[in-house]
Amino acid sequence: MSKKRLDDLARSILYALDLNSRQNISQIAKKLRLSRDRVEYRIEKLESSGSIAGYQAVINPYKFGLTIFKSYLKLEHERALYRELKRALRSHPSVFWIAE
Repeated sequence: MSKKRLDDLARSILYALDLNSRQNISQIAKKLRLSRDRVEYRIEKLESSGSIAGYQAVINPYKFGLTIFKSYLKLEHERALYRELKRALRSHPSVFWIAE
């Protein structure tokens, strides 16, 4: 299976979408100095080829007044303490994510 390389136009469209995926096709076309139809066609082509698999929102927690803390722990030879700590963190309402 050969991989197709993206041409400069596709890269430019992907870059514009990466900066702001909520902008409409006309705005992208104006920035790239292309017709709206051409940009719309290329976006549909990128979606159908799998280069664009989907769109998702990235939330900035700081905009909501939240503060993020990252803590790194190294626990050795204390399995019972580790399990207890993990259970306490999972049940705490302010803990969003835990990784091991």
